[in-house]
Amino acid sequence: MPISMDKIVFNPAVSKFAGTVFSLSGLEDAVSQLDVEDAAANAASPIGGIMGRTFAVPDAEFGGNGDDIAEFAGRQCYNSFEKGRDSTAYHLNIKEQRHGSIYEHVSLCFLISGVSRSLTHELLRHRVGVAYSQESQRYVDAKNIRFVLPPLLAYHLEGMTPEELEADPELTIFRRSCNNSLREYVALQEQFVARLRAMQAAGAKENAIVSLKKRANEAARSLLPNAAETRLIFTANLRSLRHILSIRGAEPADLEIRRLAPVILESARSHAPQFFSDFVAMVGEDGISSIMAEKGNF
Repeated sequence: MPISMDKIVFNPAVSKFAGTVFSLSGLEDAVSQLDVEDAAANAASPIGGIMGRTFAVPDAEFGGNGDDIAEFAGRQCYNSFEKGRDSTAYHLNIKEQRHGSIYEHVSLCFLISGVSRSLTHELLRHRVGVAYSQESQRYVDAKNIRFVLPPLLAYHLEGMTPEELEADPELTIFRRSCNNSLREYVALQEQFVARLRAMQAAGAKENAIVSLKKRANEAARSLLPNAAETRLIFTANLRSLRHILSIRGAEPADLEIRRLAPVILESARSHAPQFFSDFVAMVGEDGISSIMAEKGNF
């Protein structure tokens, strides 16, 4: 019997919920420490532009965006607060010169859902400048889990009516397989719980039978497929994020993580629009969208 359609996930979801910003009082202290107060008071100077954009909201405690934080760090290197390129030209030059280290000062945090554990095995290979906190299959009962539709199948199903979806043979195979896996997961989980409770009743000790449900979950999860949905918190600095999106959003990448890359990109753009300005959407030879950074990685 196929699993119900409400258990099938067609697309990932991404929420950017945190990002590096200026402490406004701290920025004022830094300007004083660098002895550039006069330049900061001049709206036409580079540092004056940063201050104007950052203090645009009255009475705020924090402000600014990733572009301005990176620019502040870069201008500190050369003491170029009083004169120089405007912000747009500055970031373009940084990309062309490939001086990407200043973007490591800015990090973004995302909640990602609607992705499979197959995808996260790909994503978690990236270790530099990133952090992950993924939903546990040991502590979280998977009885109500959803399953992520592979993009190749999802694209095939685009535009179908509910009746056509129900009748599609490829989707039926996928739904039936997911249902079988979930049914066997629940059955094995219940068997393990019953056995562990019997062991406990007989006086067996495993640190006082640590957590019957956790042990049952960790054993039964072996039956769940790669398509099982997971959720995670993903944090990356801008430089590392650029590298990940460039590789995972490109045409040769696995289709599911390639589908995720532009969703992350769109969520991230608002915090560093200059940094991400050279990313463009493309359609690969396979007819599926991909993204590319025209200035490459740095």
